[in-house]
Amino acid sequence: MTDHLLSQITVFVLAVFVGIEVIGRVPSTLHTPLMSATNAIHGIVLVGAILVAGLAFAPLGPYVGFILIVLASLNVFGGYTVTERPPSNVQYTKGTVAMAKDPADPPGTAGSQFFIVTGNDVDLPPQYAVLGKVVAGAQTVSAIAHVPTTESPDGEDSEPTKPIVISKATVQVN
Repeated sequence: MTDHLLSQITVFVLAVFVGIEVIGRVPSTLHTPLMSATNAIHGIVLVGAILVAGLAFAPLGPYVGFILIVLASLNVFGGYTVTERPPSNVQYTKGTVAMAKDPADPPGTAGSQFFIVTGNDVDLPPQYAVLGKVVAGAQTVSAIAHVPTTESPDGEDSEPTKPIVISKATVQVN
């Protein structure tokens, strides 16, 4: 084993430990916003993995490059899942921000979409992971409530008929 390879392995192992420590200290309420922002970074990692594979030298280089491409692709194309079962007494009041989920998914699991409760008396079952609450910007929540929506097959409001863009959001951790 060459000194160069040994130093690269050392840097990789140290980076893994530092990454685990840094991510482990992030509050759970920030994981979803951080994950959506870091998906763009993983696209860059994928391009880097492709470059490494293209410049790889025999005998192990091409195999390591292929493994890097596969691992980088998992995060870019796989999205992410939130698993946080809400308490049975959770109430989805106006301004609550929660994770949307497929009806077939178990309670508390969700992908990368969220919803904001816009009504005062919403009778949702306790199965949506709560991200937080809108604490400033009630007028924005009211404006979202007035956007026309399509009707789902079961007769409930579904998707907005025109895009809703949130141009700025600030996350506060208590």
